[in-house]
Amino acid sequence: MCDADLVFGGDEKAGDPVMCSFCGSTFVLSRAAGADETWEVEEDE
Repeated sequence: MCDADLVFGGDEKAGDPVMCSFCGSTFVLSRAAGADETWEVEEDE
């Protein structure tokens, strides 16, 4: 898994794919979060 910080637009939902702009890996958002919570992603297979 890439150690770069993922950038979110804020309108993502659980299940949405997110691409790392640094390494190009694709991740799936497993849990969306609010401003003071942590986002959770899983590496896409």
